[in-house]
Amino acid sequence: MLGSSIAHEGRHLAALPISDTLLPALAVLFLTRKEGLAATLATLPSRFTHSYRIKGNPAAFVYKAMSEPAWRLQILGLATDMQVDIDLTESIRIKLADSNTVHFRASINAPELRYCAEANIQYQAIILVNRV
Repeated sequence: MLGSSIAHEGRHLAALPISDTLLPALAVLFLTRKEGLAATLATLPSRFTHSYRIKGNPAAFVYKAMSEPAWRLQILGLATDMQVDIDLTESIRIKLADSNTVHFRASINAPELRYCAEANIQYQAIILVNRV
């Protein structure tokens, strides 16, 4: 479940590198252990996602998007001042000034680029994805 060992509050969890499909479920169980799932969900803001995939070899796209900020914003139809943060750890994750997020990543198990948007309103997520 983990690629490396961790220690927390005097406890040790040894590395157990398996599929990461269990990690989101375990994170939810840990987060909701005191208040319960329904009560925890009620405290969270509404967020909507939309995604798409572009078939083919994404390496050239990812390289250009990582190395050319102006081009990256141009293909998204965004103004320079709309991007407030970018995380290039293993992918391209762009946080926008309106709190929306766009995320590009090459698939590990298929020759394609996966692209998704997270927004406060569903149609905003759809619009962001459809721009590419």
